[in-house]
Amino acid sequence: LRRICVSRWPREDSAALVGNAWLDFLDRNLESESFSQGVGKVLIEAPYQPDPKFDVDALLALCVEWIGALPEPVEGETK
Repeated sequence: LRRICVSRWPREDSAALVGNAWLDFLDRNLESESFSQGVGKVLIEAPYQPDPKFDVDALLALCVEWIGALPEPVEGETK
């Protein structure tokens, strides 16, 4: 997701975001709280857990939904 973001938005808008700020950024694309309050929260929690338990299929579906909701790039637009 981060690679997609830095290819679509200026680096300063997404590359340095961490924690809840990162999840809030992802939520804005879906106009929901699926990352900050739902299964997507695992993106910032799992790296600090020895054996994280989460719904892999739900997380994958959320990521696919997020990618599908991306606005089309504007012709000639530069980052």
